[in-house]
Order: sequence, then C-alpha cells, then structure tokens
Amino acid sequence: MVTTGPPVHPLDASQLRRLVGRLCLRPGERVLLLGHGNEVLARLAAYLVGPGGEVVEAGYDSLPPGGSSPFGAGEFDAVLAGPATTLHPDQLSVLVEAGRVTAPTGRVAFAAVPPADGDPAGVSAFVAQAGLRGTGVQLAAGTDPGAEPVFLVTAFPPRPLPAVGIRVDGDTIVRR
Repeated sequence: MVTTGPPVHPLDASQLRRLVGRLCLRPGERVLLLGHGNEVLARLAAYLVGPGGEVVEAGYDSLPPGGSSPFGAGEFDAVLAGPATTLHPDQLSVLVEAGRVTAPTGRVAFAAVPPADGDPAGVSAFVAQAGLRGTGVQLAAGTDPGAEPVFLVTAFPPRPLPAVGIRVDGDTIVRR
C-alpha cells in the first residue's frame, strides 16, 4: 500500500497555488477543505468560488479511521485534501470519503510525497484503490528555499455511465 508520505510535509506558497489550481474552481461552487488549518488554501478557494460559493473546512479528525464524515454523498463540487491530512492514521479512508462527498461531476485534489524512486505509478495505484478515477499526477518543485517536491494529484469520483444508446456514424455520434 502506498501512503501519502511522512506525517508533516508543508507545501510552499507556489505548491499550494498549483494544488488549488488543479481543481479548476468556478464561481458558485461548494468546496470541502479537509485538514483545516491552512489559511492559504481556504483563502485561495474562497476567492475562486466567490461570494456565491462556499468553502467548508473540516479537520482530518472529523474522519474516523474507516468511517465517514458528517457530509452527504455528492454534497461538494470539489474536495481539497490539504497537507494536514497526511496526519490521518488511515489515509486511504480520507480519499474514499473525499470521493463519496464529491458530486459525480466534481474533482478531488491532494498533495502526495513522492516515493524514493520518484515513480508516480504508486500514487496512481493508491488513488485507484480508493475508488477514484482519471488520476492526473504532476511533480511540483517548490520555489521556497528548502521546499521539497511533491506530487499534486487530481482525481474524480466514480461516475456511472448514462443509460442511453448511441451509435457512431462516421465522425458523428448519434443518440438512438
């Protein structure tokens, strides 16, 4: 099993901006910020969703190991698991829960400490184990002196395929 790294791995400002940017937040969206305590993440997300949106902060301690949060299924357009979630004793359950509370068309983003070999395949496998799909993993070096590189990860909740019939006619997709 791959974990997201050592208990504490602070991100520098440029990494935090890129992490929030991976969610492509839009005005009016609801965002869950897991692992509260990072004012930069909260402010960036709040700025992007604007006055019509909402950013809800929940500490990683609100997720009991193997349990669920007090939020409903599909309640958020985006979930951002902040660096503090690496303190959770069951990091897989954090990702599973992030997928559960994210709307079917939503996004999940988090930072992961690269393994010693720097191979992102382990992180992708960990995300798949959490039941998420469409993983995008990008190595992001920090700009602050001494900042360590991290993987910035974007994933999507499982989404059932619509029950509509289609056929392909040349270059055109036609509904039946």
